[in-house]
Amino acid sequence: MITGVVVSLVWIGIHIGQEFQLPCSVRSWLNVVILSPIAEELLFRRVVIDCMITRMSSAKALMFSAVLFSAVHLPWWILSGEKTVEEIATLAIVLFGYGSVFGVLYMRTGSSWASLIPHAVNNLIAESLG
Repeated sequence: MITGVVVSLVWIGIHIGQEFQLPCSVRSWLNVVILSPIAEELLFRRVVIDCMITRMSSAKALMFSAVLFSAVHLPWWILSGEKTVEEIATLAIVLFGYGSVFGVLYMRTGSSWASLIPHAVNNLIAESLG
């Protein structure tokens, strides 16, 4: 849990100076900041990594989880038509990076809290900047 808090503080520090507007809607808080990170961390770290690590190396399990994490997020942007192909490609790379970081945090600590807290904070930052 401490690891998750430290990573979250670093991410907040990176965005200091940018204009934030905390989300006001219950939907944003419930779906984006609370429920999605819980569901995604349980699925991609607890289920996918833990299951794959019995079948392949830790590094491959981490990569597999990060690719799935990235791929699951992309259909929204593809279907919405809000992003260009270049923006979607960039988002895929960024999401793969986040999935890798969250996976490493989970694998190093064995705790879902270590990846869940920065995931929720990251979503809050994204929702507050957008």
